[in-house]
Amino acid sequence: CLQWKKDEKKEASPVPAVEEKKEHEWQETEEKPSAPDAPAASPVPADASKKEEAVKGLVIEEYRPFQRLTPLQFLEQSLFSFGEKVHLSHLPYQPEGRLLVAERVTNLYEGKRLQAFNTNMSIIKNAVRDSILAGQPVEIACEMRHADRTKFLLSEQNDKTAEIFGFDRRIVLGKGEELLYGVTSVAHGMVLIGCDDDPVAATAEGDAGLMLPLGPLWKVENSWKDVQYLYMTDSWFDAHCYDIVVDRKYVHEAVLASYDTAVREADHIVLPTGDPFCKI
Repeated sequence: CLQWKKDEKKEASPVPAVEEKKEHEWQETEEKPSAPDAPAASPVPADASKKEEAVKGLVIEEYRPFQRLTPLQFLEQSLFSFGEKVHLSHLPYQPEGRLLVAERVTNLYEGKRLQAFNTNMSIIKNAVRDSILAGQPVEIACEMRHADRTKFLLSEQNDKTAEIFGFDRRIVLGKGEELLYGVTSVAHGMVLIGCDDDPVAATAEGDAGLMLPLGPLWKVENSWKDVQYLYMTDSWFDAHCYDIVVDRKYVHEAVLASYDTAVREADHIVLPTGDPFCKI
């Protein structure tokens, strides 16, 4: 601002030189003018070209805020319906075929405690596949280890820690143990939108340019701006997916009957706040 004031002094100004000097003196010393009603000097010239020169290349962006919405208002505007959805989980440290209920974690829609029916990955993947083939995407809860952004691929073949540090790959924790010991967590959500049952077609370039078979692939839509769509292998799906929300009509009849009975009779296992399930 001071530099602009000094440059402007060279131009013709209707303000007397004495008053202009006082104004510059106040700008430099940052002392308050003696006259209480004196107008404050504007640090930015009114002319657009001079304003651009004054900010010295800084870009000023204007933002248009969206209408403020509460989560419930956003839900009302969406096409998502909770009425026909079922929450299925695969938490191996809990018994299969039981309803799990969080002790203190509630959902926003109903204000009820978070609950899911614990089952196996075969049931989960069959429900996901049937839903996708019917044109309905499926919400999943997972984590994002072994993600290669350059290949747009979620695969355990991307993990090179054993080769780098000399780890024995035979000594590993199971899926349930990783959750209990905090090695992994249910930290990310995505939407499954595609499936592939051809184990031959899916390959990826590995070390030394060799093409590695990946097996059946699943396509997910992610929230990352630079990587919106990813593919994940079937083995990665088994190891790193923990929960899904799917329409009831795509769940196996026997599983759905057990789920409805458990909900109706309140036959469930209450999980404390520190349980990995409560971190969804």
